[in-house]
Amino acid sequence: MTRAFDYVVPEALAGVLTVGTIVRVPLHGRRVRGWVVADDVSPETDPGRLVPVHKVASAGPPPGLVDLARWAAHRWAGPVTAFLRAASPPNAVLGPVRAETESALHPVAAPPVEVGDTWPPDAVRCVTWPPAADRRALVRSLCAAAGSTLVLVPEPGAAGPLVRAIAHEGREVLHHHSGLSDRARTAVWDGARAGAQVVVGGRAAVWLPIPDLAAVVILDERDEAYQEERAPTWSARDVGAERAARAGATTTLVSPAPGPEARALATTTVVPAA
Repeated sequence: MTRAFDYVVPEALAGVLTVGTIVRVPLHGRRVRGWVVADDVSPETDPGRLVPVHKVASAGPPPGLVDLARWAAHRWAGPVTAFLRAASPPNAVLGPVRAETESALHPVAAPPVEVGDTWPPDAVRCVTWPPAADRRALVRSLCAAAGSTLVLVPEPGAAGPLVRAIAHEGREVLHHHSGLSDRARTAVWDGARAGAQVVVGGRAAVWLPIPDLAAVVILDERDEAYQEERAPTWSARDVGAERAARAGATTTLVSPAPGPEARALATTTVVPAA
């Protein structure tokens, strides 16, 4: 069911519910889970007939991701609930956002210089990079000096060396992949919303709650792994670029030969010196 319904916010939950919060509500004699998608609205139904929200079930996607889910639902003609589910933690997350770690607030390492000169300031850029070349220094150079960086990789389970290379600089790095248990993926989700400095993951990681997004890096942007196989068949590359644009962050699309879609998104193409 994708229809939105109006409910009353009980006094006990006033100030607790925000757009994106996952709640349990009564519906047709049952209590079901749903997302708060709007607040402070004028209901179409007589207010006297509205029933209250039963309880908070979990933290959910922040308002910006709820808006992005609406965009994706329109872009790929799918139910918005499919995208809200992708942006939600596998298990319940209750309580306030945990405090940021010191490494997330205070970057401790400058980007490496061996890759080349300073990157152009374009909002979206393509970078051509040989498939057999080591990309660890490249990715480290593309990580934001302040704020958070999302790094998408087509094979997240094999990204351990990249994660360790970034962490070696003293940055807090979260590694998200399908091989993790629900409990571990929930911990990554909660860590991401606390403002982890770098998040590395596959297609699903594009929906993690990253509050201070400053850069999105997409490796092998043409890889089919970024395309969801089940309907709606959304693209993590396109979602990542749209999310970065909304956040005022940069997007870097890395490929041995950037495809036409990437070139259409980008305003410049960079070939680093060997």
